[in-house]
Amino acid sequence: MFFGKTTPPPAVLNKHIAVIGTSPLAFFLADLLQLNGCGVTILVPASKLEAYSRLSPFTIKPTKFQTRHTGFVFASTLDFLPDFIFLASTPENAATDLLFLTPPAVKTIPLINLSSFYNRKLLPQLVKHKEIRAYFNGQITLEKNTLHLLDKLPKMEIDAVSETVAAIRRLFNETHLNISLATGTAQTTFWEHLAPFFLGNLLLLSGKGTLPEQLIRPERRRQADSAAVELTALAKKEKVSLDSSAILAQLYTFVDEYRSEFSSPQGLTKLFAILPEIDPFKTPELYGLCTAAAKKY
Repeated sequence: MFFGKTTPPPAVLNKHIAVIGTSPLAFFLADLLQLNGCGVTILVPASKLEAYSRLSPFTIKPTKFQTRHTGFVFASTLDFLPDFIFLASTPENAATDLLFLTPPAVKTIPLINLSSFYNRKLLPQLVKHKEIRAYFNGQITLEKNTLHLLDKLPKMEIDAVSETVAAIRRLFNETHLNISLATGTAQTTFWEHLAPFFLGNLLLLSGKGTLPEQLIRPERRRQADSAAVELTALAKKEKVSLDSSAILAQLYTFVDEYRSEFSSPQGLTKLFAILPEIDPFKTPELYGLCTAAAKKY
């Protein structure tokens, strides 16, 4: 790592990657891929292309005491055939970003979908190739053009055959992102990642203070306990067995600096759409948290 210096371009571009999205995760992945010698293009809508291009160079802060700078290439159309496509949308753009995948030429390119929570029902309707679902475990924030990594050991779990996982792992060989193969069923992997993510964001949006601050309060902890039990009941309908105590344990891994990525009315709608089964009778605690969150807007 370099302090206050610009990352030099890689000597050899071994793979060409397209990253779709402007989430903190999208920029994090683009940065790591570039560090590992890949040529990366971040796809953004034409209306936002100039604004994002002006943000370079970006400041990358892997720790409080480390700073470096890097540039990203932005485009509004996919005018080349990449080796891989990473989909890492913000909640607000989860649907519109899928339009980048509609050209026939991209249908044979491996698609690693890190926006699985937002478009699991919509994506199959727009593209015919099979997505590779991936789940990121780590906490990142993006403030204007400064990316902060809040987690020292970020991980990505991939639901695919081992050969595909090995190919994706090679893209990040010399980086600190740990890539692993999902060992459970697709539904189990989905719910194990969804439950703490959903509940953690819902608590942040419906209450005051950071997540650790909220969980210290007995009343808030009881709400979280009950909501976790309701999530296990929803998962059971899809034949997935979850442990509510395991969901709660993961909530304590959220650092003080973590902020919900559902920070707008559009984003909040996306959050609620992830689990449409929530209602005041069968899941009263989750419903109450959703209602409290909606009142902020």
